[in-house]
Amino acid sequence: MEIFKRIYLVFSWAAAIFILISAPMPPYTGGEITYSDKFVHIFLFAVLAYLIFYALSVSRWPLVRRIILAAVLALAYSAFCEYIQLFVPGRDSSLLDFIAGAIGVTLALIGVYNKYGKYKA
Repeated sequence: MEIFKRIYLVFSWAAAIFILISAPMPPYTGGEITYSDKFVHIFLFAVLAYLIFYALSVSRWPLVRRIILAAVLALAYSAFCEYIQLFVPGRDSSLLDFIAGAIGVTLALIGVYNKYGKYKA
């Protein structure tokens, strides 16, 4: 039963991300361009990567395999979200957004490895 709770958390967070990225935005009228949304991407996909790892942690797979699978799934979802934004009015797909998501995934899973890994420096 625990696995279903963990999977529910993953899908709930992924749905929240999807709702946020699929909401149409008003057209850009010019002015200053900020990159504060990159921190939002870092946060959203760091949490997603951690939740995926958390759901996989009920398996007996080795730690590194769970981390790699969590990274692949979270990065694939980040790429999917950027693709979807091509079709949302007022939004565009951005390599920088994907990179920010990848940074979030990496930071979260480095934290996981530091916490649960056998090797401590």
